[in-house]
Amino acid sequence: REEVAAQPAEFVPAPAGPWVLQRAIDVNGEGREIDGRKWEGDDAANFGCNGKALVTAEVAPRPETAPARAAMLTSFRFSRNLEVTFRKLPAGTYAVFAYVFEDNQSERLSFFVEGRSVERNYASGAAGQWRRLGPWIARVNDGALDMVGKGGAVNLSGIELWKREEK
Repeated sequence: REEVAAQPAEFVPAPAGPWVLQRAIDVNGEGREIDGRKWEGDDAANFGCNGKALVTAEVAPRPETAPARAAMLTSFRFSRNLEVTFRKLPAGTYAVFAYVFEDNQSERLSFFVEGRSVERNYASGAAGQWRRLGPWIARVNDGALDMVGKGGAVNLSGIELWKREEK
């Protein structure tokens, strides 16, 4: 069992657990190991993201981070109406974490999970800034979990999906 831990150095509280990492997707990547965990690539089964693929390896992540995470951050999908879908999920309570990266100028972004507003008017910051946003909690009963990012250009680099173990 693994507990949800925030990155970078700020603690993000999660509801009482235990929580287990269900999926980690390296959006627009081929998959890699980050923090000792296996991340799936962009072509992972039962995952979809409609954004346009872009790699901006010349923009250094701020704050600085490990090489594997930096590679994940600088390879992303972007859209002003970004749609992410996970399919064939077991019913349960999930925590979603989204890794966002700014490649040029700040944008105002809003996020929705399962149709519910979870983050409004997030300022993406200067070039290189990244954050692990969340946890955004959702109950899945139909086998699918949907996330939407809107506002400016949403640059989604990675996404973690944690499932709460229920007794």
